[in-house]
Amino acid sequence: MKVFIVEDDLHSLELYKEYLRQDSPEVEIVGQATNLQQARAFFMEQQPDLALLDIRMDEDKGTTFDLLRELQPTGRLNFDFIFITSHGIQEYMLQAIELSALKYLTKPVNRAEFRQAIEKALERKDDRETLARQVDMLLAQTRRATPASSGRMAIPLLKGLIEMADLNDILYIHSFQQGTMAQVFLENRDAPLNSIRPIGKFRQILTPGQGFFPIHESTLINLNKLQRYHHGEKTATMTDGASLYASKRGGRALRQYLLGEGQENREEEQPLLRRLWKALRRKG
Repeated sequence: MKVFIVEDDLHSLELYKEYLRQDSPEVEIVGQATNLQQARAFFMEQQPDLALLDIRMDEDKGTTFDLLRELQPTGRLNFDFIFITSHGIQEYMLQAIELSALKYLTKPVNRAEFRQAIEKALERKDDRETLARQVDMLLAQTRRATPASSGRMAIPLLKGLIEMADLNDILYIHSFQQGTMAQVFLENRDAPLNSIRPIGKFRQILTPGQGFFPIHESTLINLNKLQRYHHGEKTATMTDGASLYASKRGGRALRQYLLGEGQENREEEQPLLRRLWKALRRKG
């Protein structure tokens, strides 16, 4: 999960970063801002999964509420946010509720409450991704054959180059350049392909049905090239010897998939897919 922090107090900023590094290893800090101008520039260019927002920015004589209201009509407010403030004013609480904040924390921040808020954000992100996967499964049933479904895929590179690769040659794919690109590691190739396609797009194209599995939001592996999975250490060892880290949720999902656990739920998937299909047809 990608997290962006907006905080003008440097001590608090470093404290939140330390909490995230120690208590939430599955979280990636993608940036920080100490004023509204920096935060505005980031949000207009990138979209985190979660933003930690100090409410009152003294240097700007404004609040992050003002910034969020600016973003609303632009369609850039597609992330969760947690408000943090030392100003325990009821007005702020009401505005946080109005803007559908995930959580409202007061300074000094309690470490346990901070961790619980991050866990809540992770769970909500998982729920969104689960629904997205279900819709992808449905759409895959009606999609025409693509190069990926035929055993090969086109990998877009820099300078307009497109490399054709056999799916069976792909070992794993890893996020690169802060999520804007991906590195595709292939058998019998010393250097990876640096693709301009982000990891999220690869996850949409390469599904478990094709032998690929996301063990982390930044890592997609070819199950046919998996040599060993150590659930205690959350590490996946590939046939080329690479040791890849699995997130807590990704590791649990991989273990269940490899052991065939949760098979009893597969019969429930079809009615769900039929309901999703009907809903999509109504929208169309």
